[in-house]
Amino acid sequence: MVAVAAVALMVPRTMTAQTPHQAGTVKATSANGLTLTTSAGQDYTVTVSPATKVLIVPPGAAAKDAKAGTVADIVVGDKAIVLGTAGDTGTTLAASKMYVLKAAAIAQSHAAEEAAWTQGIGGIVKSVDVAGSKVELSSGLKTVTVAVTPSTVIRHYSGDSVSFTDATVCPLTAVKVGDQLRVRGTKAMDGLTITADEMVAGTFRNFSGLLTVVDASAGTVTLKDLATKKMVTVTVTPKSNVRRIAPRMAEMIAARMKGTSAGQGAGRRTRLDRRSARAAEARTFRRCCRGCRRRQSRTLRRVRP
Repeated sequence: MVAVAAVALMVPRTMTAQTPHQAGTVKATSANGLTLTTSAGQDYTVTVSPATKVLIVPPGAAAKDAKAGTVADIVVGDKAIVLGTAGDTGTTLAASKMYVLKAAAIAQSHAAEEAAWTQGIGGIVKSVDVAGSKVELSSGLKTVTVAVTPSTVIRHYSGDSVSFTDATVCPLTAVKVGDQLRVRGTKAMDGLTITADEMVAGTFRNFSGLLTVVDASAGTVTLKDLATKKMVTVTVTPKSNVRRIAPRMAEMIAARMKGTSAGQGAGRRTRLDRRSARAAEARTFRRCCRGCRRRQSRTLRRVRP
């Protein structure tokens, strides 16, 4: 889990090697201390005293911005890193200082971010101007210019995962034409420009067609791609996000596979089906981003010393 690694970064480097410490999620509290569960599932018994210093760190803030708190402020579900003196056993720690991130504050922060992503913009990258720090995005029927600033956080999905937690921070040069991109930030009044606070890109290929082979033991499915008419084998991994499409979408795909009769009406239906398919793909991409953000809300945000 990312949480503990992120908490460990809160500890001042001068103390990391000198002071025993543990980080994790508060499992239980008592008058004498608390139980802390690490990402590995190990429970530690932490004892406190009147001299124990408690610092409450807001999500996204640095340790130097922490505010003084008390042991009574700590509740089950909070994230914490405990510095102190090791006990007689390997799973006890007498706390001298504790950095705490409140579970409620983390949830509120991620809810705000979720809302920001929902109000953001997504689409296909048309061009990337690294020198000009901007990206042109094809979003529906319009072209949107994404302004990238020095503070913009840019991430790119890894080649074998569509999980947001696996997306790595990267420079603008990693974003390529044809990538799918999701942006959150400040929109202009006309909606044609957005100054990005954060954006995530992915190099995906989309296939649709009739499944011909499902090999559960090999973890693969084979289908005939509608666009190229070629057979495509897709590998399904533990990181794959598998969903069942809605019946209406299945009907539209089936109509495309059967083809259409001659005539303007048929041609119009084909165009509508294609637009609907593209819109569905875009919605799936947005849901993936939101789902990953929600899963990330169960982890601790990175807090730098």
